[in-house]
Amino acid sequence: MKKRIEVSSTLMRTVHALVLLWSGVTCADSWQDTTVYVDRLGLTAPDGVCIAIAQVQPEGVKKHVAGECDSSSLFSIGSITKTFTGVLLADAVLRDQVQLDTPIGSLLNQKVPMLADVPIRLVDLATHSSGLPRFPNNLPSAARNNPDVYRYYGERELLAFLREYELVYLPGERFEFSPLGMGLLGYLIGVAQGGRYESLLASRITDPLGMKSTIVVAGGEQPDGLLSGHDNMFETVPSSSLNALAASGAIYASLDDMVRYVQANLAAPKGPVGDKLELAQQPHSQLPEYPGEVGLGWMIRQVGDGRVFWHNSVTGGYRSFVAFVKGPQIGSVVLANAMLREIDFLGGHLLDSSIELPIIATVDPVGDYADYLGTYQFSGGFSLRLTSDGENLYGQSADKLRFTLSRGAKDEFSIEGSEMLIGFDRSKTGSIVGIILTEAENQRIGRKAGTEGERWIRVIPVETLERYVGTYRLSDEKTIVVIREGAQLFVQMTDAPRVPVYATSTTKFYFDDMSAEIEFNRSQAKPASSLTLHQAGKYRARRVTDPL
Repeated sequence: MKKRIEVSSTLMRTVHALVLLWSGVTCADSWQDTTVYVDRLGLTAPDGVCIAIAQVQPEGVKKHVAGECDSSSLFSIGSITKTFTGVLLADAVLRDQVQLDTPIGSLLNQKVPMLADVPIRLVDLATHSSGLPRFPNNLPSAARNNPDVYRYYGERELLAFLREYELVYLPGERFEFSPLGMGLLGYLIGVAQGGRYESLLASRITDPLGMKSTIVVAGGEQPDGLLSGHDNMFETVPSSSLNALAASGAIYASLDDMVRYVQANLAAPKGPVGDKLELAQQPHSQLPEYPGEVGLGWMIRQVGDGRVFWHNSVTGGYRSFVAFVKGPQIGSVVLANAMLREIDFLGGHLLDSSIELPIIATVDPVGDYADYLGTYQFSGGFSLRLTSDGENLYGQSADKLRFTLSRGAKDEFSIEGSEMLIGFDRSKTGSIVGIILTEAENQRIGRKAGTEGERWIRVIPVETLERYVGTYRLSDEKTIVVIREGAQLFVQMTDAPRVPVYATSTTKFYFDDMSAEIEFNRSQAKPASSLTLHQAGKYRARRVTDPL
């Protein structure tokens, strides 16, 4: 079987890089080369795969489509749904039905997560700072070994999760991308306003903006006329549904409708609709884990004289990107019914022609999976086993839920039906020693079993390491002392020898035997205020002194 092999340098190419590269140049000269690129990209795809792009400027809109579809065809916009959910929260606030700081417990007649008497507020859900995890841990048995996992996750399961879950971080303290939290927000907006998410979306946002084709597909059979999704190898992906978590990713929309959405956000219409769009765009959170600000659903970056609002999505056989820049008043929309890595770059290039488009993938036989097979150990006792039937690579966690990995570039994979990306690190000898699970701003690093003698290390500037040096109190009896010698960080716990730790990111370090991981919590260039020890659980240690 022929497979699509993508050319890339590293898994850590995120849309944040595109935003950081945006320099404020006009987007006018990027249109012609972008359409040529899209047509070439479309030629690499089989029948059924479509790519639709639009460039919004003050002088007008340009649209282009490659494949057997048009600007009215419906694509899943996945995670971009979260921006609509943020606007619905703004709508409820302006109607005085809730406040941004309304505790979620006040809307539910049951126990909800809370830490140190600090409640989760609606604004925490909207800005991914609630302390809730990315996904729930109480999937019903019907979801096991079923690719449409969240079809069976209903209101009962969601409320049961809230009764049992214990927070590790204080609400509002840390940015951690959480589709679960955004899905819960949509559910709570429905509770507060006495309506279902899909009906509120239509009456409060899409109908007033003239987005007549936009729909919510929360569960069950897919309506006729929706474009089928494909993975990044162009294999058809079964349809998926979100049920109780619809507000995190269940919207289908056309290029025409998304252009209307961008135009309305760039120049908000007078009246209630414009007011709610503008409230959703206001920054409501700024935490060190995300290099920018967060609105109600929108990711925000200040670049030059312009403020960039953006969101993207990689899920369920579709990939999409939407962004607009206040100041120059430009925007871009890119929709595809295939999980193509080029989509984010296309969206960035339409805003700034200096952002280079990647080399289009070639079609070649799929490579051997032998290097990747084995068990990978993570801190906290989690493990992941990778197997292959010769044609596909599969992952299986301890809960026996098996999933398929789709190959991208060398050592890069995605998980079908998920926004998670998987990368692998090699040692100096070329063998696989580590695995990196990435979703939005969150990463987990695992060590391949049997490679404990080999190391892969991130190089961290000495000035950054120096901000972590100090004594941290874990309990009345135990402390953790962090010491720097040159470019090496050491950790010494009470009644334990001093051991080196190795960086997997600028804030996360692992013990050489992978028995534990520490994560430093800090704000920008300030010294760390605390650290979190991941060792069969999560334990917070507050900084008390600098070492002598």
